[in-house]
Amino acid sequence: MSEKSSTFVGMNDEMKLRLAYAEIARLKDEMATANRGQVDLIAHDQALRADFERQREEDRQFFKAQQDNMKDFYMQQMKEQAERHKEELKHLREENLENVKRIMKDSANHQKASDNLIASLNEKITKLTSMLEKSSLSASEAQWLARYRQRQRFKRNAEQMNLLKSGKEVTREEEKSDWPEDSNDDVPSTPSSASGDQTPAKKKKKALDKRSTRTDYQKNKPYTTAPIYHMLHEYFTLPEGGHFVKRDGEVETWWYRELIRIPEHYEEHFYEVASYYVPGHGGGVTRPNTRLIKGVSFDLELITYVLTEHFAYNTPFTRIVEKLSHMGLNMNEKTLGVIVHKIISYIRKEMKDVWEATIKKTHNWMIDETSGLVGVKTDEGVRKYLKRYFWGIKANVQKLVWFIYEHGSRGLKAIRQFLDNFIGFFTTDGYVVYKVYDDDELHPDQHRSACLTHIRRKFVESLEENHSLSMWFIDEIGRLFGIEHDCKKAGLTADQVLVERLQRSKPIMDRIKEKFERFARSNYKGLGALTKKALKYIKTEWSAMQTILQDGNLELSN
Repeated sequence: MSEKSSTFVGMNDEMKLRLAYAEIARLKDEMATANRGQVDLIAHDQALRADFERQREEDRQFFKAQQDNMKDFYMQQMKEQAERHKEELKHLREENLENVKRIMKDSANHQKASDNLIASLNEKITKLTSMLEKSSLSASEAQWLARYRQRQRFKRNAEQMNLLKSGKEVTREEEKSDWPEDSNDDVPSTPSSASGDQTPAKKKKKALDKRSTRTDYQKNKPYTTAPIYHMLHEYFTLPEGGHFVKRDGEVETWWYRELIRIPEHYEEHFYEVASYYVPGHGGGVTRPNTRLIKGVSFDLELITYVLTEHFAYNTPFTRIVEKLSHMGLNMNEKTLGVIVHKIISYIRKEMKDVWEATIKKTHNWMIDETSGLVGVKTDEGVRKYLKRYFWGIKANVQKLVWFIYEHGSRGLKAIRQFLDNFIGFFTTDGYVVYKVYDDDELHPDQHRSACLTHIRRKFVESLEENHSLSMWFIDEIGRLFGIEHDCKKAGLTADQVLVERLQRSKPIMDRIKEKFERFARSNYKGLGALTKKALKYIKTEWSAMQTILQDGNLELSN
């Protein structure tokens, strides 16, 4: 039994009663405390519920406000888009209206020309019908004449209408003299007093000598630099009693072309060589080495042929070897490759300084960098083919290209040593290395021009994302290229090209600038990532893009 229990047993009834009342009072206090705690929990729960309801109402109001703001924003965007579409539709309608007017005008002109042609043909038909009615042709003669005229109409030079317009009407006597049969044997000959004692053959030869050679027609344009013309009287003599077919009183001729290839051949010379010595004069060899390039037995013509085939016409060594074999020169591909590389090494060594000096003198460069596989030795000493970068500098005026390899680097250090000493304009893409020279204060002698092909490519990539906007920029840039095409087709000089750009290209560029700046001011709201990238790219390239308005030699594309 515990100590407390033993104490409780030893107490009298009065003490036990007191302890019982005390215990009852304690239990009542605990019960009251528990009741108060329950009331507090209920109150706390009610407070939490009230806070929750208040927070939910605030959230509902907040999201409703956000929804209203988003709705207003997109409604505004849709309204602006509708306005833009309306303007674009209006512009397209105006363009289509102008095109329709132009087409209708062209159609009217073509119709007028067709009517004039039909009237002219009807007049000719009437005239020929009248001439035929006046003539005393038999049925067989008329049929022969119809077949003959048809042959003349559809022969090779039928499209040359000026052959049919000599301005002199054919008389009946001239037609009879040109008749292929012997129907004019009954017509007495009336020799002219001006002909003297000349024979008909001499008179014909004299008339042919006076005629100039027709070489101005497009289909008779020579294919060679020194064509040989054989006049009619030089290779042909009319048989006795014969005559040439005439049109409008003159012998009708045309040009018959023959192309003859004189195949080349190769001669291989072996000289038996010996050394000799002359007392008092020294020694020598019987056949000194006269080769153009050390170790290369080709003469100048053969060197030119191989280099032209391989580098101008992209003919592989295998095909060159086959061609040489057909012409009697048998050589394997490996030997030819070794010889070509010796030739290249010689030319590079002899011409390097000249080429570099020439390309540095120009004031107009086109620069780009590209990658390729290069055989390199790694840090471990292993030789591998790794991706490395090359630089290319092209001088359009000199038609020279300068390739640069600086350990495969694409950094500024690789190209800076060349651009720092350059004075003039150079065209590039938007690679960050080139933009160092956009600062006119630090680089006043170098002026960068942007490549419009790279700019247009960004909008081509964004076509699926925003077709109408991307096509607008693509079309405007296309118009700039169209102007350049017109200038090249007209053969304009650089100064004339610059005038055309200032008159025709500048308004287009102003429209482009206004367009992308409008989107930049709105922080490109509502646009996709690709469209935003294209607009930011053209914005950063704009200052370099305007450089084409300073020099007519600059190309729009790199």
